[in-house]
Amino acid sequence: MTSASIASRLTGSCASCPSRMDGICCGLAAEELHVLSGMMRHRYFEAGNQVIHQDDVSELFAVVVSGAIKLTRTLSDGREQIVALLTEADCLGDLFARESHETATCLTDVVLCCFPRGKFKALLSEHPDLERRLLTLATDDLED
Repeated sequence: MTSASIASRLTGSCASCPSRMDGICCGLAAEELHVLSGMMRHRYFEAGNQVIHQDDVSELFAVVVSGAIKLTRTLSDGREQIVALLTEADCLGDLFARESHETATCLTDVVLCCFPRGKFKALLSEHPDLERRLLTLATDDLED
């Protein structure tokens, strides 16, 4: 299934999301899913598009629904370093930094489930299960 067809199928419901079982939403109660659904928006990006630019202020926090994204960092001598490859259910964006540390470039067509960073951060303090899930995913990423 292509990213465009996934994007056209999405209706805004977290319960029917293709990334639901692996992403930050895994194991959340219906109330928490309802709150997430109310603040999220799906966005579609074509291959080659940059979603986030290094050193820019970004309010984006997102979950990859489909596709692949390359995270790169431009070093002081001009070289580009690949930092990570993101695929389905991976998180994009730093909740705690004002500026982005990397550039995010779509390797394929991509569908993102996007949340306003400030609202999402506030939600974490109100819903500890979501905060715990996000911490678990971050820890798993560090171990990898």
